[in-house]
Amino acid sequence: MAVKVMRTLRIVSTIAGVVAGVMELRNMYFRRKRMWHVLRRLIRQVG
Repeated sequence: MAVKVMRTLRIVSTIAGVVAGVMELRNMYFRRKRMWHVLRRLIRQVG
């Protein structure tokens, strides 16, 4: 019983970690995209 619970908890925590990592990567990607947009606009204004 306890072993089953521990295994389930480990699987759930692993899945949660993977999901959190994917969300963080997506956030970083979109933030970088936005930063590039802002930088391009700044360069266009200066140019």
